[in-house]
Amino acid sequence: MRAGVGGWFGEWCGAELIGFMLFRNVERFSQKSDAVGNPPLYVPFNNFNPLTPPLPHEGSFTVADPLLLGGVSGNITVTAATQLWGGEVNGLCRGYSRGGVNAVWLLGFRYLGLDDELNLFGSHRALLIDNQQGWRERFYTQNNFYGGQLGGKLGWTNGLLLVDFTGKLALGGTQQVVTISGSSTDSGNGSGTFPGGAVFALPSNLGRHSNGAFTVVPQLQLKVGCNLTRYCTGFCGYDFLYWSSVVRAGDQVDRRVNDSQAIGGALVGAPLPTPQFNRTDLLVHGVTFGLLCRY
Repeated sequence: MRAGVGGWFGEWCGAELIGFMLFRNVERFSQKSDAVGNPPLYVPFNNFNPLTPPLPHEGSFTVADPLLLGGVSGNITVTAATQLWGGEVNGLCRGYSRGGVNAVWLLGFRYLGLDDELNLFGSHRALLIDNQQGWRERFYTQNNFYGGQLGGKLGWTNGLLLVDFTGKLALGGTQQVVTISGSSTDSGNGSGTFPGGAVFALPSNLGRHSNGAFTVVPQLQLKVGCNLTRYCTGFCGYDFLYWSSVVRAGDQVDRRVNDSQAIGGALVGAPLPTPQFNRTDLLVHGVTFGLLCRY
């Protein structure tokens, strides 16, 4: 969703306020076994536990297995969610205007926000010893961009049809926050609730970590429209936005795992996984449809 308002103060100068929001998108995967552990379910990781040599080796966390401990039944759910939004305020100055061609310069301030989240949660039960364990892990990232921007708009109209092209370049800083949390429960000997999950969010990497980065945000927009009346125009268009440095939840998962500390265990060996602060670029493509009213 995008909304904007603006106007001209005299013949040459004006201002506009624009905001947009992409609704929160959630992807979900879930799987569970039957009562005796079929089908087998595992979460793979790179094992650095010195109690299970050789080091390192490709290992796995067992969610369900019909042959382990007389049968282990379990379930696991993975969810990923992303939301992007932003706003800008610009001063406008008329440039070239002749023969249906109009050019406008703009200078202003821009804000962008991006939240990203990855969750893993599940439980399993060893049938022979009647022991149940549950876990929850969360990787959550926040990005907030503040910066100045400049750009221009170029439009052409022949009375009925119109074409608008807008280019903007914003320069500024992005505040980046990575939060890793998790908890687990065990109903067996030493039962209780413990900090850290079962696989990727363990006591060695829990916590909140923040940093800042200089970032570049260019945006291009192309709109083609039709003047339905003197005061009303319908249009469709394409948008492209690039954000040079953000933190995403999935990039913060460290697959090097020392699972001796999982579900209340005592750490033996290297404190892995470790907190990550991996950055990446963000590309956003969009198709827009709208109605522009002038008065």
